[in-house]
Amino acid sequence: MALRDQFTDSLKTAMKAGDQPRVSTLRMIAAKLKDTDIAARPKGIDKVSDDEVIAMLRGMVKSRNESAGMYRQGGRPELAEKEEAEIAVIEGFLPRALDE
Repeated sequence: MALRDQFTDSLKTAMKAGDQPRVSTLRMIAAKLKDTDIAARPKGIDKVSDDEVIAMLRGMVKSRNESAGMYRQGGRPELAEKEEAEIAVIEGFLPRALDE
C-alpha cells in the first residue's frame, strides 16, 4: 500500500475514533505532502515518489525534535510533549531502522 493511501486510511480511522491529536497530525502531514507535490510540478512531476515522501517525513521529525528540545529548555514541557506526540505519529509511517 502506498504511503498516500496509508495517510488517508489512518486519517479516516482516527476521525472515526475521535482521536483529535492524531487527526491534527495526519492533516498536517497531508498539507505538507500537498505542498511538496505542488513544489515538484515545475519539474513535470504530478505526485512525488514514496522515497521523497519518506524524506519529507524525516524532515518533519527532525524539525519537531529540535522544537521539543527548545521547548524543554524554555520550560514549556507541555509543548514539548505535543511535539513528541506528533513525532510518534509521523514515525509510524517511516520504515524501521536497521539494528547495528
